[in-house]
Amino acid sequence: MPATNAPTLFISDLHLSVARPGMMQLFLYFLQEEALHARHLYILGDFFEFWVGRGAEQEAANRDILSALRHLTAQGVPVSIMGGNRDFMLDTSLRQLCGADFLKDPTVIDLQGSPCLLTHGDLLCTDDLAYQRFRRIIQHPLTRLTLGNLPYAWRTRLAGGLRQASQDAMQQKTAMIMDVNPDAVLAALRGQRPYPPTPDGRPYPLLIHGHTHRPGIHEIVLDGQHCRRIVLGDWYETGSVLRSDARGIRLENFGSGTADNC
Repeated sequence: MPATNAPTLFISDLHLSVARPGMMQLFLYFLQEEALHARHLYILGDFFEFWVGRGAEQEAANRDILSALRHLTAQGVPVSIMGGNRDFMLDTSLRQLCGADFLKDPTVIDLQGSPCLLTHGDLLCTDDLAYQRFRRIIQHPLTRLTLGNLPYAWRTRLAGGLRQASQDAMQQKTAMIMDVNPDAVLAALRGQRPYPPTPDGRPYPLLIHGHTHRPGIHEIVLDGQHCRRIVLGDWYETGSVLRSDARGIRLENFGSGTADNC
């Protein structure tokens, strides 16, 4: 069981796949060296490069990841995983597959005695109108049901096509459009739809998200209250971890250089 002073860890945007074996090894090492001593591990979306639902757990690389998570949860470390825009087909079957809880987007948790709003982050990128339209369609329950009933091979090919289309579209978009919208951030902190309001109606003191691959801690004064927006980094050149413990909250790199050298 984790010690009472154990840290709570947050990561996102690992985009794990067989195409990046070094990063998969870095994540497995992270589970053994860091997460094993955590109070709780939160993974806020795009954990996998893509996850197409039933059948994905049979992929050899995915089996290794799920097995490592199952070992971690069996040691008493809670793990909660949120779907992202790449692995949006993740669902409550995670409990059976690896012992992890599935987090809805958005979700509110208690962190160091204060409410903390967790989201993958793509909901905040409201300037990207084309993506937001696509998200509403692809995340609709009927779409998910239809996709889930397709043969696994079809879903895999479809996911590959969507990934390529997304990469092509990104080449035509400005960095500003793909970043979060400031008004959307304020709305999230105020608990305006689709974000749940705080019981006392005050802004959330802390918002944690990923998706944009622009790690940083942003201080905001909203309605007279000091708030923070923390952006998790991706796992491309190195690991990125947000650590919260009795000493405070801080972003850290895990590993150095490229993952393949770890």
